[in-house]
Amino acid sequence: MLAFALGGCASTQAGAHLSETQAIRIADAEVQRHHRHLGDYVPRSATFSPQTHLWSVGYQPRTGHADFLMQVDDRTRKVQMLSIDTW
Repeated sequence: MLAFALGGCASTQAGAHLSETQAIRIADAEVQRHHRHLGDYVPRSATFSPQTHLWSVGYQPRTGHADFLMQVDDRTRKVQMLSIDTW
């Protein structure tokens, strides 16, 4: 898959337990669990907040208006889906 090919470099942020690649893979797995197809979204990257210990992975659809954000807790690996209003 394209997402895994782009996530080949395992950059680690200072203070993070997960690498960017690991955070994206965890978020992608949750997206697929919600019956969404990763190919419907442009390639994504993750940003880490050391204050909240959260990785944020944005998903922008190739068509349509339903952007969303997955937040991965760096300590627990729990994932939360957040809606983003792009209208």
